[in-house]
Amino acid sequence: MKLSKIYSNFPDKFKPIIFNEGLNVIVGEITLIKNKNDKKTTHNLGKSILCRLIDFCLLTSSRDLFLYDHEVFKEFSFFLEIQLENKSYITINRNVSQSNKISLKKHESSKQDYTNLAEESWDHSKIALEKAKNIINTNLLWRIPKEYNYRNVIGYFLRSQNDYQNVFNLSKNKGKEVNWKPCLASILGFDGNLIYSHYEKEVLISDKQKDQKYLEKIGEKSNSSLNEKKQLYKIYRKFYQKRNNI
Repeated sequence: MKLSKIYSNFPDKFKPIIFNEGLNVIVGEITLIKNKNDKKTTHNLGKSILCRLIDFCLLTSSRDLFLYDHEVFKEFSFFLEIQLENKSYITINRNVSQSNKISLKKHESSKQDYTNLAEESWDHSKIALEKAKNIINTNLLWRIPKEYNYRNVIGYFLRSQNDYQNVFNLSKNKGKEVNWKPCLASILGFDGNLIYSHYEKEVLISDKQKDQKYLEKIGEKSNSSLNEKKQLYKIYRKFYQKRNNI
């Protein structure tokens, strides 16, 4: 996937940005200084904001975004054109006030302007957020385990400053390693499915060890309650069904 173009329905307020084929650099430059003692710098001029906007167009579910905090963006719709591996394109249209309704259009030529495109001309018009993610994921053909989608990958390319504290483990990665390590392995060129399978086996082993301890505990009793017998039966069924998994 390559970024091709990002624009809005208010081009006079947000000018279209065309991405180059190669390296793209965002430069913040101050052109007006009121006096010599002014301490303005090229920091906090909106360079990181563009990354957040791209993330919005790539259908992040997060509500912690500047677009939702200011009324001025209420009427904005943003369009992100991305290039697929087969050299075709998909344009993603997302409105700020109706951010859970997404429109998608696949096309062969780049640098399109669909700000005035009729609703019936979109391939998918105002569909649910999760459905749109699935359609995009299918078209991107990411080489990652099926348990993940492109949203799991995006974080490694659209990083905040906090995400550089650990090169491999992003700040947003919470919980178990299975939630992110297989996906990362795929990005680095390894077989992420093998990593995912490893963690699945670990869970199965842990579950069986817990069941074994429970069985040993019940076995020490001379009389077992009806509930305990039912639990024994459940454990037996689980062992029977999964006996070939390890």
